[in-house]
Amino acid sequence: MLKTRLKTWMFITAMLPLLVVAGVACGGADDGRETSHGMDPAMDDTAAAAASPKPDHVIDLTLEQVRFAPDNILIPYGRIVQINMRNMDGAEHDFQVDGVRVELLGDSGMRGHHAGAGAAMLAMHTGPNRHASAMFRTEHRGTFEFYCTIPGHRDAGMRGTLIVS
Repeated sequence: MLKTRLKTWMFITAMLPLLVVAGVACGGADDGRETSHGMDPAMDDTAAAAASPKPDHVIDLTLEQVRFAPDNILIPYGRIVQINMRNMDGAEHDFQVDGVRVELLGDSGMRGHHAGAGAAMLAMHTGPNRHASAMFRTEHRGTFEFYCTIPGHRDAGMRGTLIVS
């Protein structure tokens, strides 16, 4: 009986830091923005901008009525790209690109979904009427499909093409 309690206590003690980290990483802001992983929520936009590199190319992506606008995106290889994603309706949406390897840059990082540097996908998430952004540099050229992973959205036409040239 004592061994069982000791093992349970050791397991809980070992898992507690992981649960705390997971809770921090999945937290959100109340100001209409999705938070980024590892970003200090007390840091204002001015401080975050000063800590981030400047993008060479900015994409403004609108998500509305199960559509992306634009649905064809061309970005330059090896340049710093920032995607600003604005969800314009009352439904949850996201943006995922499989197979593209990116180097995440700045404090904006990935907002919503978590993917580390050199990840094999680029992904962001927004709640209804919210926005998110990510800054990155692509690590190879190619043509990739992007889409919303919310069930039914991709099949309804919420997809597009990302070309890295």
